[in-house]
Amino acid sequence: MRWKLETDSFNYRKLSGLILYKRYPILDEQGIQIEPVISIIYEKLPNDSITTLEYANIWMMKTGSFYKLDSLSGPNEMGMKYKYSICKFCSYSRNNISHNLIIVYSVYKNVGIQIICDSTKSIYLKVKDDMLEFIKRVDFQ
Repeated sequence: MRWKLETDSFNYRKLSGLILYKRYPILDEQGIQIEPVISIIYEKLPNDSITTLEYANIWMMKTGSFYKLDSLSGPNEMGMKYKYSICKFCSYSRNNISHNLIIVYSVYKNVGIQIICDSTKSIYLKVKDDMLEFIKRVDFQ
């Protein structure tokens, strides 16, 4: 197993949760150990009429200045099981280190769901397939 469960928490007051997986470290070209992450954030929505597009827009307005949007993709292009999703490929820099992000937004039974995959650019190609496979296998129940 290359990925380990790091956090599985639920906040009963906010009706939201976080599941976080970290990959076992990979050495980049500079000899630095990098631990890419995959997280699932889920939250009860205030009403049952919020669509996936509206949910994605809410979060893009909250976090959009944090990263650069590189491209968008739909569930069919991604081979995802759940067909009401929006997938963004993004990039950002923190402490002069470039990162790649894959963010998926979904709404299922009045629950907003985000899947966030984060890796430094230096090792992104080594973990991208794992991240995309994880996204493809997610099934809401």
